[in-house]
Amino acid sequence: MKTVRTAAQLLRQFTVAAPEHGVTDLARLMDLDKTSTYRLVRSLCEANLVEQDPLTKRYRLGFGVLDLAAVRLAQFGVIEAANEAMHRLREATGETVAVMARDGFEIVCLQALEPRGGMRVSFVIGERGPLHCTASGLLWLSEMADRERDVAIACSMARHPGLPAPDPGLFDRIRDEGCAATLSTNVPDVSAAAAAIRDRDGAIAHSLVVSCPRPRIEPEALWQRAHEVRAEAAAITKAMGGRLPPPGPRATMISAG
Repeated sequence: MKTVRTAAQLLRQFTVAAPEHGVTDLARLMDLDKTSTYRLVRSLCEANLVEQDPLTKRYRLGFGVLDLAAVRLAQFGVIEAANEAMHRLREATGETVAVMARDGFEIVCLQALEPRGGMRVSFVIGERGPLHCTASGLLWLSEMADRERDVAIACSMARHPGLPAPDPGLFDRIRDEGCAATLSTNVPDVSAAAAAIRDRDGAIAHSLVVSCPRPRIEPEALWQRAHEVRAEAAAITKAMGGRLPPPGPRATMISAG
C-alpha cells in the first residue's frame, strides 16, 4: 500500500503550472532518493500513466491518465444534462460557463465552455479552487451545519492561504436562494455567479457557474445574472430528476472589499 500511495503522490506532482519534471525534480519534491524515484517513474511509464518527452527527456502524464479520467467523467451524467443550458448561458452572457463538483474542501471543474474571442475567464477541466471564497463553494458551505462549515472553511483556508474568509451572515440567504455571486474573492478582477444543481434528495450535487472579468459587469448586473444562472441550474436539476428547494427572496453577493 505504501508503494501505491507513493505512486499517487508522484502523479500529483504533475500540474497545469508544472506539467513536466525530471527525475531529480521529482526526487526532491517527494523527498526520495533518485534511484527509487527512477524505478517508480519507469513502472508508471510501463502502465502508460507517465511518459517521457523524447526531446527534453523530462516526464509528463501519459495518455493512460486520460483513459482513467474518461471513465470517471462518464459517471457524471450532469455533463450531458447541462450541455444545452451551458450553451444557452454562454450565448446569452458572452462569458465562460462551467460545471463544478465538490471534492473535500475544494471545487473541481468538470466541464467548461468559453466564449469565442475577446478577453475571457478560462477554466481547465480538473482545475481546483477553494471552497470558502468561490461562488460555487459558498453554495455547499451554506448547507452545512455550523460546526461542519467552520471545519470546512478552516481547511479550505489552510490549503489556499491569503484569500478572504466568507461573511457568516451570508449563508442563510445563499441557502434560501440557491445562488450566489462573488467579486474578486478568489481570482483578482474576476466575477462569478453560481447556482446549485440538486439531486433527488434536494442536496447540492453540482454547481453551474458563469465567470467574467470584473470590469465588464456592475454589481447589480451580476446579481441579475445570478438569477439567470439559477434558472438554468433549475432546468438541469429537473432534467436529472432532482428536487428544487422553495424559492427565496433574492441572490446574494459577496465582495473582497
